[in-house]
Amino acid sequence: MNIEKGQKVWIVADFCGTTETEVISVGRKYITVKAWQLRFDKDTFRQVNGTGSGAALILDLDEYKRKYEMQKIKQKLYRYNWSNLDDETTEKVYKIMKDIL
Repeated sequence: MNIEKGQKVWIVADFCGTTETEVISVGRKYITVKAWQLRFDKDTFRQVNGTGSGAALILDLDEYKRKYEMQKIKQKLYRYNWSNLDDETTEKVYKIMKDIL
């Protein structure tokens, strides 16, 4: 992925949530952003000089949010107690999912 100096990006981390920032330099191995002068690995987008709270660099915030929401939905489906469904609802769910089962 082509990353350029001046490009708007986001940092996602436990210590700051989601923070918008700007790329200030792109080197052979690292990307440095304006916020806190953090450096990220150019291949993995993970923080290089972390202090125990790893941060990640996000290039497309909308795509990140969509993937995060899908992950939450999948976890809800995984944890749901399917034996609680009545017969009618079970049939409805089965009709929706029969092509993937």
